[in-house]
This record gives sequence, C-alpha cells and structure tokens, in this order.
Amino acid sequence: MDTISPWTGGAPVAGRSGRFSPVHDPATGQQIAEVALASAAEVDDVVKVAVEAAAGWYGPEGIRFYTRPKVVTRRWPDPATSAIDLGFPTND
Repeated sequence: MDTISPWTGGAPVAGRSGRFSPVHDPATGQQIAEVALASAAEVDDVVKVAVEAAAGWYGPEGIRFYTRPKVVTRRWPDPATSAIDLGFPTND
C-alpha cells in the first residue's frame, strides 16, 4: 500500500505521528493508499517553515498582519428605518 507523506519546505517528510488515514478511489470505493497524519509538533514545524517563507514575500509587517487576531464586525441597517441606501432591490 502506498503511503502519501506530508510536505514541508518543498520536500516530503516521513510522518512521525504513527497515525494514518485511508485514501479511497471515488469511482470504486477501494482503498488505494494511506496518508500520514501530522502530529501537533509536525504542524508547528510546517507553520514555522510557512511563516519564514512568507516573510520573504510580505516582510515582517505583513506576517504580523496575517497572523494577528482580528475582529470583523458588520452593520446591516434596516433600509426601512435608515437613511443609508445600500442599493438592495425592493418589491415596492
């Protein structure tokens, strides 16, 4: 049975968790391979490599922007009671 390994830094690495998940052929339903599941330490390694690579693309401030927690809020005023025209069609 083929084992699909995770990739880190552009190269396959052997899974260290000892856990695997089956890969099935969607046409036949038969298992054709297994994929190695990552441990928490392996995920941390991948994130570290990704952050280092992204720093070259976006710079340190870009990394802080993409990894900093954010709060997204939205306000959808009621068109019947608001002076703001959101451009929504009505059935009047």
